[in-house]
Amino acid sequence: MEHTFDIQTTPFSRRGCWLNLSCPQNPLHQPVGPGLYIRSNHSRPLIARELFKLELVHGNETISSRYIATPEMLKMIPETGSGCVDIIAEAPGTIRIRGTGVGLRIVTRSDANWPVVFYDDGTGFNINIRQSLRRYHIESIAGELSAKADWEHENPQNMRSRNIAVTAFAKEGASWEFAIDEFGSTWIPRTRKPFDESVLDAKREYEDFAARLPQTPVRFKQARREAGYILWSCAKSPCGLFAREPVLMSLNWMDGVWNWDNLYNLTALARCEPKLALDQLLLMADNQDEFGVYPDVVSDMCRHYNFSKPPVHGVLFNELRRIAPDWWTRERTAAIVDTVSRYTNWLLTHRSTNDYSLCYYLHGNDSGWDNGSLFDAGVPLISPDLNAFLVEQAVLLSELESELGNTASSEKWRVTADHLTNSLLKHLWTGEQFAAIKIPERKIVTAQSFMDCLPIVLGKRFPVDVRERLVSRIRTFLCNAGLATEHPNSPHYKEDGYWRGPAWGASTLLTVIGLEQAGEFDLALDISSRFAEACAKFGFAENMDAKTGAQFRDPSYTWTASVFLLLAERLT
Repeated sequence: MEHTFDIQTTPFSRRGCWLNLSCPQNPLHQPVGPGLYIRSNHSRPLIARELFKLELVHGNETISSRYIATPEMLKMIPETGSGCVDIIAEAPGTIRIRGTGVGLRIVTRSDANWPVVFYDDGTGFNINIRQSLRRYHIESIAGELSAKADWEHENPQNMRSRNIAVTAFAKEGASWEFAIDEFGSTWIPRTRKPFDESVLDAKREYEDFAARLPQTPVRFKQARREAGYILWSCAKSPCGLFAREPVLMSLNWMDGVWNWDNLYNLTALARCEPKLALDQLLLMADNQDEFGVYPDVVSDMCRHYNFSKPPVHGVLFNELRRIAPDWWTRERTAAIVDTVSRYTNWLLTHRSTNDYSLCYYLHGNDSGWDNGSLFDAGVPLISPDLNAFLVEQAVLLSELESELGNTASSEKWRVTADHLTNSLLKHLWTGEQFAAIKIPERKIVTAQSFMDCLPIVLGKRFPVDVRERLVSRIRTFLCNAGLATEHPNSPHYKEDGYWRGPAWGASTLLTVIGLEQAGEFDLALDISSRFAEACAKFGFAENMDAKTGAQFRDPSYTWTASVFLLLAERLT
């Protein structure tokens, strides 16, 4: 069965290519009206993504179209009449388009806030879009290309081209073809494979990638392929701040790499793409600052350290040691110890309070739970999830240092893990649930956020009574699509409340891993099944309605796809 997908939610692209095509639904992302756009994933959050709108034409008349997207090719088909346009993507930044029986017009925005310069250099048409930080060369391969553009010079401070349109056409019965290449200062003529050969290359590449993904039950066959396509198409060529191949979180608007989202992708990819998996951690290591802090998010041209994200490396790498023991070469182990220990030491040194020997967050965004209700009390906040993650971090580092023969370092991390566990229980366990502490007031803070359930990642490290109460509390958050992030009976619960209700892949996988460590395998499987079924039915959005599975926010998200693969594999 041919694998097709909806480009209104999942953009069309190819591994390595920084351009994609989709039909943005938000009017803010439709600069020249609704329709199909060629878009850029460079430079988040510095630029607008929408570059060119594509319109089918017959003569001077615009024709409405429908779309059929497969991993290797996107088709534009007239709603009425005959003809077809085929579109493919090539790395690192080329879109190739051919058509028969119908023409195609390319239009772009050009105004005072988006100045564009159009010129013909004899090799093709060039469009210099300053706000995209790129230029675009349009080269005719077959058929005819015509172009028009007005030159505005009345305002000498803002000379620019206006009313830009490039149209491809051919004589009746013949076909046309052209390519759009992104470039910086200088376009170099390209050697291009035949169109159909490039289509077959993309198909083979995707099929090979998909075949090696984690196995899932037969009923998830189509969802598994969709998840694989999202991951495959979001992998981009090294560029700028990315010295390695990044897997972006999405091609819609979350097109960066965040410091914890990428670890879920790493875990899902390790067995089928070992190098690509390791690249997800090391590209963050490449951008650690002098204190050992990972940036909150990195794009090819921008990074910031305003937030830090939770240290879930220990939980996910311990999971990876279980499912992919062969991935752990000595070289990879040493690289992970180096980068993760630097980040962990920063937390223990610069985000720790002597009063409690525990660490704190400075914002919900530090925790990944941007608007989690536990933060209603304010910050700094000593949070139970953060310190549980740090215990697992220390356990991981202790084990890895031992394997590398570093006995003293291994013992240091073992002592750290024991000390953090004791402090967590002493200061944050109320007897009924985990609480937080608002400093400097030393105020005990409780909420109805699922955040206080995340210490389950420590599994059997807790006493039996603590573990049992924690598991009982987790059950009260259970919904049709998995685990709500705010208790369904909470006054703060909202279906589309970001971290105040919706189910998320991140919190779901962490909890399932913790429940398994605690011996609660039936509950772990139940949660895995609910989340996987919701993904298979509704898709792989950033988060979903915990009660119905309806999709919210970015509609095509890699960490959701990765978590689906990891949870669905448990159901085989």
